[in-house]
Amino acid sequence: MFIEIWYGFIFPVWCWDSVAVYDFFGKVFAKEGNMLSTLRYGYFEAYPFFVSLLHMWGYLIGWYSPLFFHALLYIAFIFVIYGYTLRSEFPFWIKWLFIFSVLGINSLYGHIKMGFNNLPPTIFLSLAFLYGYEWVRTKECPYLLLSSLLGGGYLWCRNGEPWWISLLLFYLISLFIIKGIKWWKKCLLFILSFIFLLTTKVVWEYSLRNWETLLKKQQRQSEFVEIKENKTIEKSNMVKKEKFELKVLTNETIRIISSVFIPLQYITLDRLQKYLPLTIDMFWRAIVKTRLAYWWIMIFLMILFISDRSLWKKWELWVWPYFFWINVVMIFVGTYVFIQTFPDWNIPGSAERMSMFLEPLVVFWTITIIGEYIRKIPSNERRRFFEFLQKG
Repeated sequence: MFIEIWYGFIFPVWCWDSVAVYDFFGKVFAKEGNMLSTLRYGYFEAYPFFVSLLHMWGYLIGWYSPLFFHALLYIAFIFVIYGYTLRSEFPFWIKWLFIFSVLGINSLYGHIKMGFNNLPPTIFLSLAFLYGYEWVRTKECPYLLLSSLLGGGYLWCRNGEPWWISLLLFYLISLFIIKGIKWWKKCLLFILSFIFLLTTKVVWEYSLRNWETLLKKQQRQSEFVEIKENKTIEKSNMVKKEKFELKVLTNETIRIISSVFIPLQYITLDRLQKYLPLTIDMFWRAIVKTRLAYWWIMIFLMILFISDRSLWKKWELWVWPYFFWINVVMIFVGTYVFIQTFPDWNIPGSAERMSMFLEPLVVFWTITIIGEYIRKIPSNERRRFFEFLQKG
């Protein structure tokens, strides 16, 4: 792990996707001081500018490789986890087990040296899940808003995947279930969390829809039209500027929410017979086989959780399996749709990287369950057990 972090500080960008997409655009942004050429010649719309802007700042400050930003993000993630454990009620050894379990997720620190757009969104999304759980556990509203802000940070990294749906549904369900909060405050909290979560996505997709218009205006700035009395005016002045109105944002938001139902058009008997076996095969190779140990842990936790009535009565403990399984279902459905729309894409490799957040979810839930069992031990026996551990 430390080698990977050191690698991020001393080696240049070398992985193909990073060189051709994120690092290339970051270098162009730094060199030209604007984004016009990248917009003119095409930009992969599923990836907003977060990683490209990180690389841009790396070049602007004079460092020869922007990979160190990925290392800094990973270090910041570990410090956030450490800060979270300090506020928790876990025993000291559970806290360190939590930290080292997160440090042991090799798919995370392995991406430091790659410079892909996978580590930053995984960090944002994992923390959004973590503080969503903390909101349910403590009933403290700032955790809900922090979770939605982190979810918005994820959407500023990657725009294509639908993981935001699991967060939005979670906010709605949790506000409905949690007692002791006035209804008007619940409505306000949901509106704020909705705005914090989806603002980056709405603004990004609105911008995508208007890039063509903006480019046409930019091209017209150098063209002139001859009119009477030998006077000239710029064509760009003749173009009516579009207003960034609330109505436009509302329509864009409605379009984004309605896009959730797009996969329904792919669910027919003929399509299921043709593509479902292929989907199962790809799902096994990309999502299950690549992290088989985590799946075994998750299955064991589910059996333990359901069989212990004292655990599943605490509905806050359902947060982790909720986030895990609802996103697994969306990954499966997304794979089913994707193999029909992009049959030549390297789906297994992409699916493996975009689902890295499943591993922190399993770690978070494992530590939570261990902590619950520790609390069930009588305090005097627990004290003797911890004294024994300290002496050993």
